[in-house]
Amino acid sequence: MVPIRFIAENFNSDVAWNPNTKTVHVAKINDKIKANLDSADLTKARVAAINIPKISTLKELTSGESSACSFELFFLEGKSNSLFTVENGIINYYEVKSNAAWLTWSGKVGGNQNKIWFQTNTGISSEVGQRPKINDRLFLYNISAHSGQSQYGYISTNGKETILGSKDMDRLNDLYPIEDEN
Repeated sequence: MVPIRFIAENFNSDVAWNPNTKTVHVAKINDKIKANLDSADLTKARVAAINIPKISTLKELTSGESSACSFELFFLEGKSNSLFTVENGIINYYEVKSNAAWLTWSGKVGGNQNKIWFQTNTGISSEVGQRPKINDRLFLYNISAHSGQSQYGYISTNGKETILGSKDMDRLNDLYPIEDEN
């Protein structure tokens, strides 16, 4: 018997053990995806970040209310190496490292239902991991899989949401640039 971690890491893969689910995660991406993650094209880098393997060592939160085929993505302004996803009342924060997007924080939306859940002690009924500190605007895509539409905009650091428009979007690979983003 040979330890899987030894073999996987020698082949430049990311390896993680989740003690909560008793699951081993092994992730390796190809050179094309790696190049897209490092691309100067922000949209291309974000699409790659969304599609790489997700790894978690956190306890899984039970989902809240159904989002009726709605899915939200949030990125720090001008960044692609970290992202929030919101689905079924659960917010997940991923940091892109090497071959995977690592789940570092997860929260269940509850209480204050506004868009400042990224600030300490607001809008979250339970959480696991370390809540990230957000000092920049968050750019958002609110995707409705049912209608094939998405709204886009941003949330300012004080929690005010500004919707800039909407576009057709059938799948995550159809992500598009947001004009007002720096």
